[in-house]
Amino acid sequence: MTQSGQPEIGTGERAWGGLGRRMLRRFLVVSMVPMVLVGVVSYYTARESLHEQAAEALSRSVEHQGAFLENWFQYRAIELESQASMTMTRRLFEGVDASSRAGKQTPTEFVGTPRWRAVVNELGDGLDVFQEAYGYSNVLLVDAGGTVVYSTSRGAELGSSLLSGRAAGSGIAGVFEQTMLSGQTRFSDLQVSLDGSGDVVGYLCSPCMGDTGELLGVVAVELSTEQLEYVFSAIAEHKHTVRSSIVRYHEEDRRAAIQVSIGHDESGTGCVSFALEESVEGERVQRWMGTLNGDGSHGEVMVYAHSPVGGYGCDCGDHSERVLGTVRGIDVAGVRWGVVSEIPVDQAFASTGRLWRMLLGMMLATGVLAVALAGRVTRGIVRPIESLSRASNRVACGDLSQRCLVEQDDEIGGLGASFNVMTTNLRRLFKDLGNQKYAMDQHAIVSITDTSGIITYVNDRFVDISGYAQEELVGGTHRKVKGDETSDQTYKELWETISDGGVWSGEIQNRAKDGAAYWIRQTVVPLEDDTGSIKEFIAISTDISEQKETEQAMLDTNEELTDQRNELYTVLQDLDDANRGVEFASRAKSDFLANMSHEIRTPMTAILGYAETLKSEGNLELAPSERVDAVDTILRNGDHLLAIINDILDLSKIESGKMEIESIPFSVIELVSDVHGLLRIRAEESGLWLGVDFDGAIPEVIESDPTRLRQILMNVVGNAIKFTETGGVKIVTRFEPGVGGRGARVCFDVVDTGIGMSEEQIEKVFTAFSQADSSTTRRFGGTGLGLDISKRLCEMLNGEITLKSAIGEGTTVSVVVDAGSIESVEMIEDPAASTRARKTITAQHGEASRLDCRVLLAEDGVDNQRLISHILRRAGAEVSLAENGKVALESALEAVAEGAGFEVILMDMQMPVMSGYESVAELREAGYRGAIIALTAHAMDGDREKCIDAGCDDFASKPIDRAKLIGLIDGYARGASSRAAPK
Repeated sequence: MTQSGQPEIGTGERAWGGLGRRMLRRFLVVSMVPMVLVGVVSYYTARESLHEQAAEALSRSVEHQGAFLENWFQYRAIELESQASMTMTRRLFEGVDASSRAGKQTPTEFVGTPRWRAVVNELGDGLDVFQEAYGYSNVLLVDAGGTVVYSTSRGAELGSSLLSGRAAGSGIAGVFEQTMLSGQTRFSDLQVSLDGSGDVVGYLCSPCMGDTGELLGVVAVELSTEQLEYVFSAIAEHKHTVRSSIVRYHEEDRRAAIQVSIGHDESGTGCVSFALEESVEGERVQRWMGTLNGDGSHGEVMVYAHSPVGGYGCDCGDHSERVLGTVRGIDVAGVRWGVVSEIPVDQAFASTGRLWRMLLGMMLATGVLAVALAGRVTRGIVRPIESLSRASNRVACGDLSQRCLVEQDDEIGGLGASFNVMTTNLRRLFKDLGNQKYAMDQHAIVSITDTSGIITYVNDRFVDISGYAQEELVGGTHRKVKGDETSDQTYKELWETISDGGVWSGEIQNRAKDGAAYWIRQTVVPLEDDTGSIKEFIAISTDISEQKETEQAMLDTNEELTDQRNELYTVLQDLDDANRGVEFASRAKSDFLANMSHEIRTPMTAILGYAETLKSEGNLELAPSERVDAVDTILRNGDHLLAIINDILDLSKIESGKMEIESIPFSVIELVSDVHGLLRIRAEESGLWLGVDFDGAIPEVIESDPTRLRQILMNVVGNAIKFTETGGVKIVTRFEPGVGGRGARVCFDVVDTGIGMSEEQIEKVFTAFSQADSSTTRRFGGTGLGLDISKRLCEMLNGEITLKSAIGEGTTVSVVVDAGSIESVEMIEDPAASTRARKTITAQHGEASRLDCRVLLAEDGVDNQRLISHILRRAGAEVSLAENGKVALESALEAVAEGAGFEVILMDMQMPVMSGYESVAELREAGYRGAIIALTAHAMDGDREKCIDAGCDDFASKPIDRAKLIGLIDGYARGASSRAAPK
């Protein structure tokens, strides 16, 4: 300590004892750090680049290897499927089966008999040629019961059963069962040959179908060890891979097993060894294989300390070294393999060692140069600073009269001059601070606390307002004067703010020693020491008690009334806005759909009507085929447009809750038969087959809505036909009894052989106005409403609709609906045989019935006037025309007045001058009793009721069905004599 009581400040160290060393170190750091950073970044950038190159090379390698294997096995599968579909193969199966049945022998007993040899000698040459042509070690025919009825090698397996003989449980037995169940070509995976030789073989099996579609058996080929070694050796020649492996992933127990190890010997020639079921426990391979789906995707390229797929059967290198590796998933006729490719890390990163040595040399040279330069610069800087340090030390001890002698005309000399100015300013500042403290103490309430909240100072104003003596306050906390109306949260926020170095301002209620409350507006500021740490807090406050009393009085008077008024106004305004918005949106939507329906259906009446007229009244046998096709195209596309309109209207009904669902008994079998009959022609026109299958017994009747269920099936089956280019569509119907509280259900699986969909496309297919993708819309057309409507209708029938699909593998759409109450309902055991024949309705192009009446046609569209009047006149009616509702009104009343009234009036409800609604209303008011049939293009719910309420007797929608319209007019015309004329 100094004599003045101030702490003694260090006098500083010599240049090379303190500051000099620090400057030297810093010069060295400043010069070396950039070099080190550049070197490290360069090294790791080069390493990352080499890693990316190695990863890219591995990815190309594994892609090449995986594609080669997939293509090789795919060609073998194609060859086998071609052989299985040949007539000779089917005849050999059928010949063996027929001959064994004729001899009343089992297939096992029949094989090897003279009659068997006669059959195979006649029909088996083709399989021998097939074996020799493709180099298979054996070709086998296995009947549907699992018996080997033919073998080109005539081995011990001939005549034995794969399901119960010595081959039971083997790979060929398993793949035989998979092929029989799936009806597709399947691979057995690699296995040891059953002949005891120890050779590794594999079996490809393909189903053989009879002429009528029944499964005769399976054609199997045995891939020899030589073939497999040739295939796997071929992929070892890729230059970017040091070694490879084929790993089999067993998804049922999440186990990976190595099948084949592929590497290079010392001469660089590829070598192959078979490990078959050698389990692989490596976590990385488990993660690789678990994320692959056999779709050609890649696993990530990873570095690990040793090969995770175990050892190799040939001398292919040190397997404890660090390697880079990746995997590609492939699907070999139902068997899931992973192709693993690896390369040693040392080989991939060999060039980084040279780079690292060069960087170390450069850093060493830079360090030596930096030390030499730093020593010279430091000596010129440190010595003048020592003198300034001694003067500063005396100022720090309280001697503000200290001045520094300035000898240098540079930055250090400037520092000395600044030191002298600083001491002068400090003397003036201390004097000003004393004056300001005196003024603040006279006006404000001031207190100072340490960092733990203990009061270390209070001014006289604090003592006066609180009523406590200074010694009662200092050493305590502000809790002594804490009021009741300041929340703990306020104090918590205050403390958190100032503890984080922030300034807090706010209002606080305190309580004096005599219990009187007073309010202050307070600002609390944290004060920091030389290190930047908070050392104490100063609180400066102003007494606002009188102001708070005035404010509280005003708030108490107005607060409650203002809050209630604002709340009521807000609620009323929100309700009014919401009601207007909902009402406007609903009305606008209904009006739009109604107008859309009218504007489209009106011209469609003329389009479809004239097209039907051309087809039914002209001698199309003499017309060019192009003209007939044009007429059919108009009719077909017109019907398609009407279907789109109906879908939109149905969607609107569902969304507005106006779709009505009924529950009545009906026959599921008949409904499926109807759907099949309606869509079979469409399928045949597209070159497809449409089949029906019943899986098990079906109830004679169920309770649901047959109209909506038929609509769902028509949508789903129609979609399947539209998106299927080859093959066909099958409707599979089955019954599911109630289980676990769930009611009985009927399921319909619509299975197609079409283009299929990806997972992303499946997620969008049930969304209104969307399809799988834009290319689907361009290629097949449609609005994307059918499946969305079907899904909503299914839910209304207490059911659901689901979809399973894969690209190129077809789609299965499953429709499930509640069967209702089926107690005491008879079950049909053979639904296909009990299906009742549907009646064929033959369209009569001639005039089945004649009209003998007078008809007034009120229609503003010229095309529709000509069309409808032409149809009615050909049917025998006398037709008069009116172009609007006013003319119709005048014509009808005039005809009655002349005693020659019309038996029927066809009234279009949307016409200029006077609408049909107005015209009918005035006719009824005038006492007109004749039949009036509304003719309108509107098809929304309530349109029929609206027409009936206006005074019409019946309702016909556009486009017109000429047979229904003629029948409707005929019915009302026959009863016209019972109607009285207006009074």
